[in-house]
Amino acid sequence: MAQIGVWGLGPMGQNLALNLLEHRYQVVVANRTVENTKKFVKKNANPLLSGAANMREFISLLNKPRVVLLMVKAGAAVDATLEQLLSQLEPGDVIIDGGNSFFEDTNSRAEMLHSRGIHFLGAGISGGELGARLGPSIMVGGAEEGWELAGKILEDISAKNRAGQSCCAFLGPGGAGHYTKMIHNGIEYALMQLLAESYQILLAMNYPLSKIAEFFASWNRGEVSSYLLELAVDVLKKQDPDTGKPFLPQILDQVGSKGTGAWTVNQSMAQEIAAPAISEAVYFRQLSLKGADRARAGALFPEKINPPQMLEPQILEASLLCGMLLAFAQGFALLGDAKDRYSWPLKLARIAEIWQAGCIIRAGLLKKLDDLEVVSNLIFTRYGSQVLEKSQTQLRSTVLWALEHGLPIPALASCLTYFDTYRTETLPANLLAALRDHFGAHTFRRIDKHGDFHVRWRDAHDL
Repeated sequence: MAQIGVWGLGPMGQNLALNLLEHRYQVVVANRTVENTKKFVKKNANPLLSGAANMREFISLLNKPRVVLLMVKAGAAVDATLEQLLSQLEPGDVIIDGGNSFFEDTNSRAEMLHSRGIHFLGAGISGGELGARLGPSIMVGGAEEGWELAGKILEDISAKNRAGQSCCAFLGPGGAGHYTKMIHNGIEYALMQLLAESYQILLAMNYPLSKIAEFFASWNRGEVSSYLLELAVDVLKKQDPDTGKPFLPQILDQVGSKGTGAWTVNQSMAQEIAAPAISEAVYFRQLSLKGADRARAGALFPEKINPPQMLEPQILEASLLCGMLLAFAQGFALLGDAKDRYSWPLKLARIAEIWQAGCIIRAGLLKKLDDLEVVSNLIFTRYGSQVLEKSQTQLRSTVLWALEHGLPIPALASCLTYFDTYRTETLPANLLAALRDHFGAHTFRRIDKHGDFHVRWRDAHDL
């Protein structure tokens, strides 16, 4: 009898199943397409592995209390699979949704399943196919009873950071795990955009891809080190087997998304927590899809720019570090607000720890945020303050250089604006408040009195 069942044999499901087998767990697998199950079992013949042809057989091959890991597409597919499972499971069994489900859906599913005695866990899993196979970062929320039954399995297969800690944690009830994964993905959008803009700036200075790869590889040995930067080096070095030329220029400059970035943007609006770098990264992808319009606009408004003067690569490196730090700051600000808003026992420092290995956004700076729990924003941490004090000038120089040369840098520029807004003691928001009161009687607050106020900004005869 199996200790855990994996339903769904896409790339992530397959690799997680292999990871479980490597950790000596007895595993039963199944898939909507039976042939895929047969192929997987045959290819990975193992006495610990068995396959099932249907849901009834799948459940029958599991030890009680049963632990089921769902690896199906978020949305309707999860609900459809849950409906099938409910006809077979019993009170005390555990279901883990390992997909990128929206956290409010996870909240609803957890409540529904709790009423039936089923322990539901929403597990955000980061690391891609390689992480799933070798050890991902896993962000878990849901029923604590389910965590007590299945937590060790998830901890065993997760990545381990340099301190030997498991990159898997139970973060709170309901959708706490999937919420954290959503924020992770939002930060991921911002980090990728910052890298793309850094690449664009270096291209504008006529550096060949091989030299840009050298810069990125060198930076990855310093403070700006990150998994995404490591991947960017691979991309820049890749040769097209058909042409023998660098592969990257053969890729169309348009990029889509699966929606988690937009979820983060929408959630930042709902929470009233600014996340401009994440927002700009989402908007950039949307604009990238307007290829025909961009070509037309480029022809209508050709930029007459003098040949760019060189920007020292070390200045760009420092700017990238600042941008990364501020992108993480925006993500952690959302997490900090959610902690109170949803009464989740989120430990920000622990989240930083489980993001240090296995996941897509792992970065060297995450190892230096040991005072996250005692500050209102990451910029006030010891390390954050040091970086911004030392490197804000370089970020400002990079943004000015790019603007002067007509390069779109929405993430870098928004990070700088976010920082400048935070450090400005007196903002022009008083004019905004006055205007709202003028046209809509929305009231305002005064600096010298308590309460909400409204004034008549025009005399009646002036209307």
